[in-house]
Amino acid sequence: MAEFISAYQGGGYGDAMRPRLLVVFGCLLIAGCADEGRSATYPSGSAANGDTPAGETAPVVSVFDGDSMLVETAAGEREVRLAGVNAPETGECFAAEAEQRLVELAGDEVTLVIVPGEDDEDQFGRLLRDVWAGGVWLNRIAVAEGAAMVLHTGRVGQEELSAAGDSAWEDRLGMWGTTCGPAPEGVEIADIGFDPAGPDDEVPNDEYVVIENSRAEPIDVSGWIVRDESSTHRYVFEDGAVLDPGTPVTIRSGCGEGTPTDRHWCADDPVWSNGGDTVLVQTPTGTVVARLAYPG
Repeated sequence: MAEFISAYQGGGYGDAMRPRLLVVFGCLLIAGCADEGRSATYPSGSAANGDTPAGETAPVVSVFDGDSMLVETAAGEREVRLAGVNAPETGECFAAEAEQRLVELAGDEVTLVIVPGEDDEDQFGRLLRDVWAGGVWLNRIAVAEGAAMVLHTGRVGQEELSAAGDSAWEDRLGMWGTTCGPAPEGVEIADIGFDPAGPDDEVPNDEYVVIENSRAEPIDVSGWIVRDESSTHRYVFEDGAVLDPGTPVTIRSGCGEGTPTDRHWCADDPVWSNGGDTVLVQTPTGTVVARLAYPG
């Protein structure tokens, strides 16, 4: 069984973080701060010089959320999904802010760039594209500002996007901050078993995540959420649930009786991707208190 063992702990969004946040947002509003759009994935310096990779120029009709929009292509109106990233869903913490940021970044016109080796469309028929505007790679900027998280698809540019996502988490930018409420300290992701022996769907209870409380007192986790980087997998703690100090709690992907410290998700399919994924622990309001990204 492949396991990734590490402890990642959440933290507050202190005043020391605020100057960098202002710099990141400010650089995107001022043409002179071009390095924020520089990309190692594309030809060296293309973003810094205001040059955009070859693609289809498309007027923006509307923006749906922080990672999708409607544009006018040569073939007519098409929905476009920013490839390799996932912004908060409508109604989730930081969703409105992420949507507004994409509106500002996209402007009136974008360039749609095909991602080598990726599917042309997603399961909903949306074009999967790298989206550029004003010489800036919007997929990367959304991640770097904390307006979206990285999807571990193995796409071209995965390492660059992941590095931007790690930096945003460390600095508690955007969705990683405390916009939707305080971030209690002491909750850690202690272990994950994401690749059990045999077919994952046949041994779901061998797939698991372990969280624990490093504080000296119990933590009430009523309504808290454990999730992956997709928009579908969510485990919610019941009212009255508590993390006791020094007592690890295992959440298995399959079904079963369970105990307060050995729980069952009873998910419809395997939760944790063998190719890489992100584990998040959130408060009921959506504030992320712990994050663990693993490469697979």
